[in-house]
Amino acid sequence: MHIWRLVEETWFSSTFKNRLLHHFGAIAESENQIGKAN
Repeated sequence: MHIWRLVEETWFSSTFKNRLLHHFGAIAESENQIGKAN
């Protein structure tokens, strides 16, 4: 079992998830701004 590979994959996947959440959060926020403007 390659522990470092496991750690690496877990870290990268969690970073990727955080990026996706941040990305979608920013999209939702910008949509809210547009909705308020209209």
